[in-house]
Amino acid sequence: MDGTNGEPRGEGRRRTLTQALTGIFRRLDQETRARALDALAAAVVETGGDRSGTGNVARHEFGWAATKPDSAAIVSLSGAGRERDEMAQSDTRTRIIGAAELLFYEHGLRSVGVDAIAERAGVTKRTLYYHFRSKDDLIAAYLAARDAPTVERYRRWLGDGGRPMPERIMGLFHALADYAERPKWRGCGFTRAAVELADQPGHPAVAMAADHKRRFEAWLAHELDGAGVSDAVPLARQLMILVEGAIMHMLIHRDTAYAISAGDAAATIVARGLVARVDPGRPEGDGNGLAGAAAMYTD
Repeated sequence: MDGTNGEPRGEGRRRTLTQALTGIFRRLDQETRARALDALAAAVVETGGDRSGTGNVARHEFGWAATKPDSAAIVSLSGAGRERDEMAQSDTRTRIIGAAELLFYEHGLRSVGVDAIAERAGVTKRTLYYHFRSKDDLIAAYLAARDAPTVERYRRWLGDGGRPMPERIMGLFHALADYAERPKWRGCGFTRAAVELADQPGHPAVAMAADHKRRFEAWLAHELDGAGVSDAVPLARQLMILVEGAIMHMLIHRDTAYAISAGDAAATIVARGLVARVDPGRPEGDGNGLAGAAAMYTD
């Protein structure tokens, strides 16, 4: 009890800190306040504080309620202030991932540093490390953000089930060719990540790329089977090889004709799968059989 008001010295310091921070943060707009809070929370982590969600950062509607045990600021959140700050944290994280996606995809994983990502996102490097413990964590978040949109894009390209599957497959490859005409197209981010990190087979990004490709292949097999194509699983793998080959050759040659040629081959393969299910005993040499069915969709 050695404070001027008969209270422990630490309590007086904490109250002074709370008042000072409250006064400062009341004067900031919401976005600036969120960035400042992120930076302070990151500083807490660097000085030994425990980070658990937003539990390090003390936020109320317009101010703070902070204590400082063990030289780390621990804050309690409440009510609408907590909700707004969680949204601000989410927005900051999303902004960082968006910046990483643009830079990693355009320039490569190893060519881009966290400084460039932080600058592009409009945050400090300290804030970036508050949301992501390492560059590898950020790479994983970048790939996770690309996963669902990539599958959804191919799903749109394949179209609905109202058309014959060979025609739908052909349409998918034509859409891929059109997409590759975009000036900033750099191929498949998952494939490029796996190639860049080929010397690190245990890297999380390599595992994520493999998982993405497996699920994409399973989706293709499901679509083929639903359309009545026989041997859907091995045929899906063949289509995967055609997709990957088309992408790599378009990257090398900058010629989208490779996707069109791959689409011709894919449609032929799928047409044969349809005929095999309808008449598994018909020989391939029969002019009215496999070759004729394939030509019907590829001519």
